[in-house]
Amino acid sequence: MRLAEALAARKDAQKQIVQLKQRLTQNAMTQEGDQTPEDPADLLREYERTMDE
Repeated sequence: MRLAEALAARKDAQKQIVQLKQRLTQNAMTQEGDQTPEDPADLLREYERTMDE
């Protein structure tokens, strides 16, 4: 059962990493003076935390 739980957690983490990469890409480029919907620095920290798990 532990293997199944570990594999499920890994799959969830991989899905979250893909989503974070997409959100980072979407928020990385904006026109000068425009605000991004999400702070790219916060997204990057969340990405790094997820990668460390």
